[in-house]
Amino acid sequence: MHDLPEGGHLQLMREISQCSRALQDLFKPTKINVAAIGNMCNQLHIHVTCRIEGDPSWPGPCYGLPRTKNSPEALAEALSRLRAALA
Repeated sequence: MHDLPEGGHLQLMREISQCSRALQDLFKPTKINVAAIGNMCNQLHIHVTCRIEGDPSWPGPCYGLPRTKNSPEALAEALSRLRAALA
């Protein structure tokens, strides 16, 4: 994040906040986790993750563990809701 151009930090925080609010409103998670984990790829990317008490890795980190399988229909529905919330 230290490599962002001037003004980039504020834009990044606004976008993280927008995503966090959308996820909170849509999915009502127990917590929202925000992480910048750059070990696997070079470009800056931020993970904004819903955490629900009792999820398979609760309360530990959810990165690098087996994921819950969701149906293609459930994923498409969630994606549609997120796109609408972030439009």
